[in-house]
Amino acid sequence: MITPSASFVRVASKITDKVAGLLYAPVFVTNEQGIVITSSDPHQIGLSFSWESSKNVPEKFLRIPLNHQAETGEVIVGAPSDEGTISPRLAQVLVELVINQTATHQNQALNQHELKNQLIYDLLHDRIRDENAILNRAKQLGMDLDPPRAVILIDAADYALRDNSSGQELLETEQRRRTQVIIGSIVSFFTYLTTLSVRI
Repeated sequence: MITPSASFVRVASKITDKVAGLLYAPVFVTNEQGIVITSSDPHQIGLSFSWESSKNVPEKFLRIPLNHQAETGEVIVGAPSDEGTISPRLAQVLVELVINQTATHQNQALNQHELKNQLIYDLLHDRIRDENAILNRAKQLGMDLDPPRAVILIDAADYALRDNSSGQELLETEQRRRTQVIIGSIVSFFTYLTTLSVRI
C-alpha cells in the first residue's frame, strides 16, 4: 500500500469533517488504492472500502474524485440521516465546493510556508543583496525582520531518521512525526525563555 502524504490526509480529514457536519451523512475518503484514509466512522480507517463492511451506508451514495497535488482519491458520501433535507444533485454540488475550497486553502497555506522557507534560505546564503527587496518580501509574507535573529543548527538525524535499537531507517511518517517533535520542543523551549524574560 502506498502511504498518502500528510498534506493529502489533512485535506481529506477537513473534507470529511465539513461534509459530515453539513449533510449529517456518513463520509469516507479513500486513496487511489481504495483504502479508507479518513471517515466519519473511525473503524473504517485503514480498511479497503466496501459497502458490505460499511453497514451505515445505504445504496444511494455520491462518489466524487479528489485530486490534491499529485495524489488522487475519492470522497464517498452516503445518504443523509434525514433524506428530505437536500437533493442528491445539491449534495454533490456542495461536496464539490467543499473539496475545491479545502484543497485551494491547503495549497495557499503550503505556498505561504514554502515562500517563507525560501526567504530564510536566501537570507542565510546571502543570495539577496537589495535590502529593500528583502524587507518587501518579508512584509508580504507577514514576517517582521526588525528584531535580531540567531541561527541554530541541530544535527538530529540519528533520532529523526533511524531506529536507535536496530539502526534501520524509519518509515517516512515516523520521520515526519519525530521531526515535528524536535521542532515543537525547540519552539516550546524558546517560548518559555521569552515568557520568563518578560516576567523578570
